[in-house]
Amino acid sequence: MIISESSRFILFSMEKTGTSSMDEALGGYFDQRKYRARLDKTLPLLWRIRSRLGRLARFRGKQPPTDCWNDEPGLKHCPPRWLFQQRHVLLAGNDWDSFFKACFVRNPLDRLLSVYSFHTQKIPHIYPEALAAGSFRNWLESGGTGSAKKSMKAFVTDEAGQVLPDFIGRYENLSRDWRYFLERAGLGSIVLPEVSATKTSHADWREVWSNELLEIFLANRVWKADFEFFGYDAVVN
Repeated sequence: MIISESSRFILFSMEKTGTSSMDEALGGYFDQRKYRARLDKTLPLLWRIRSRLGRLARFRGKQPPTDCWNDEPGLKHCPPRWLFQQRHVLLAGNDWDSFFKACFVRNPLDRLLSVYSFHTQKIPHIYPEALAAGSFRNWLESGGTGSAKKSMKAFVTDEAGQVLPDFIGRYENLSRDWRYFLERAGLGSIVLPEVSATKTSHADWREVWSNELLEIFLANRVWKADFEFFGYDAVVN
């Protein structure tokens, strides 16, 4: 999540949608310490201690508490719903409507393959169960790990199902939609860098998915809902 009070935009970051590159490109617009300090002031002492312990656990490779504040030391993947609830603390003037709010989503078939590759190639110490699954098929049958369990639909909507961002870009149209975001945010031309720490090696998702894997996918309520909500097509070999 990038909040810019000067340029009046907020970019929300759903995992595995190119947001590491976006954070690298726009990091200068967001002072994480300032926003964490704003929220810290509202927390009782015990909650502040819990927050610090959560960050320490994350540093040691353990899973911290699962709420956004403790799970995201950099506030990176906090959803629009969470920020809306905290707007009176984090947004100067509580002026939610004056910000241009955007996020990006990704074809769930492509995104799940990317999550699996990231968990098995880059952070298997955090998700040993992903590596232990032995195959992408077994991993899908188990329901995936980490961010694979998160709903993109739930990420962009509030409790009533209303979409919160003003613009939802698509990873598969990243070049076009990134330019549109920059234009709406009044940022001019900013090139997206490649972040090697998040880059994994795997075949094109269209070559990986089969009808058998698609059946497993569609049997998962969260994945199917994302597929239908964003209007993606089931295209497999």
